[in-house]
Amino acid sequence: LSRLFAAGRAPVTCLLWLSMVNQFVMVYIFALWQPTLVRESGNPIEVSIFASALFPLGGLVGSLVLGPISERIGPHLTLSASYAFVAIASAALSFSGTNLMLLYSASFLAGMFAFGAWSALTALVTKYYPPEIRATGVGYASGIGRFGSMLSPWVVGIALAAGWKAPQILLLPIIPATVAAICVVGVGFLRQRSADDDGSKLITAMELPVR
Repeated sequence: LSRLFAAGRAPVTCLLWLSMVNQFVMVYIFALWQPTLVRESGNPIEVSIFASALFPLGGLVGSLVLGPISERIGPHLTLSASYAFVAIASAALSFSGTNLMLLYSASFLAGMFAFGAWSALTALVTKYYPPEIRATGVGYASGIGRFGSMLSPWVVGIALAAGWKAPQILLLPIIPATVAAICVVGVGFLRQRSADDDGSKLITAMELPVR
């Protein structure tokens, strides 16, 4: 475990863990509460079931599609864009009401980008750590992220206790999506700064006179 924080890796490790926690919170709010919230928005049970089924279906598509996209344009941009689309889909779900076309489309897109971001985030964790501690890094990030699955009922419970209605609760995933996006941008910044520092040290070493 200590090697995950050695050699200047501590800030990035913390940001990756925080990203993973918010990733789990976001996904579990959708997965656990969407059927109930869609029903409370005035839709019949069959509509609620179908909309909820579209969420993991979109997740399957997102996991397959966003991986190659991440390889092409980079994980940081892919993740930031995915979290932005999750926020948009969450807002669309909130305002969908009994508009079935909007409800189904938003549910599918929420799953596509929420689960797709999960895959891309795991890939980012995998690529960050050197091979000798890669399995440890991925294992701890996933394990810490599981706390998010326990936090999601607590977050929704607080919102319900505050008197929030279904449309408002459907906006909740925007919060963890935003936090995760900020963390991913922070990881990208720290990695770039580290690469620049390494490059400067290499140039300095090459310029030293030979005695």
